[in-house]
Amino acid sequence: MKKLGRPIKYDSDAALKAAMRVFWEKGFNNTSLDDLVEVTKMNRPSLNAAFGNKKEIYIKAAKMFAFDYGEKIKAAIDNDDIIQSISNVMKIALDTYLFDVDAALGCFIISTSPSETKEEDIKALIKNLLSQLDELFINRFERAKQSGQIIETTNPIALGKMVSAFIQSLSLRVRSGNNEKELKAYCQEVTSLIEQFTK
Repeated sequence: MKKLGRPIKYDSDAALKAAMRVFWEKGFNNTSLDDLVEVTKMNRPSLNAAFGNKKEIYIKAAKMFAFDYGEKIKAAIDNDDIIQSISNVMKIALDTYLFDVDAALGCFIISTSPSETKEEDIKALIKNLLSQLDELFINRFERAKQSGQIIETTNPIALGKMVSAFIQSLSLRVRSGNNEKELKAYCQEVTSLIEQFTK
């Protein structure tokens, strides 16, 4: 009788990161199951058993990206000075969007979400993640207002959403081919604008 070998063990985090990368490059619609099988080094039954179908894999990858990116943003924004907080966040965003010198990938969420709007659960996930980003900035500007760093007439909600939208737009600029020097210049312009609201 033929002896059964030990089941192959997969590094689930590494496999999901590999899947994330192919989604990041191709988007949800253009990524095939064959692509995912190839990059994860898993066969279809194993891939399905570990992560589910293609949409479920995408959602898991999006959540993985959002958690890692969100933790970096939270650490970057936790500075006593509001301008330094925003500068730190912009640096983290650029480092994340430009991490691969050979591919202009931008933000995983922004780069892959526009074509997924027909998928209601993906739509809900993206909406929730973007709302969380808005809240991070809104809360930071509210703290700055309470501590007297920005003028009393400033609207923290409007300012927070403006910065959040700018961070999202950086991803589009990366994908469209803006170089690092141009992107840093955009960041400096927005930082200078925010400084006008400080005391």
